[in-house]
Amino acid sequence: DFIIIGNNVDIGANTCIIGSITIGDNVTIGAMSFVNKSIPANSIYITKKTSEVIPVINHKKWD
Repeated sequence: DFIIIGNNVDIGANTCIIGSITIGDNVTIGAMSFVNKSIPANSIYITKKTSEVIPVINHKKWD
């Protein structure tokens, strides 16, 4: 199994990433999340009772 993590990815504390997955560029993963599927670029991933991927519209790059 391998994990590919893109550029500009923020992974919250105590996050567990399992399996052969790809995390795209510009992704934010919330703290204490369980990631077992690939996450597309420009997304926010949070875990509550169900996992949810939120696409980011009009992503702005900070200088």
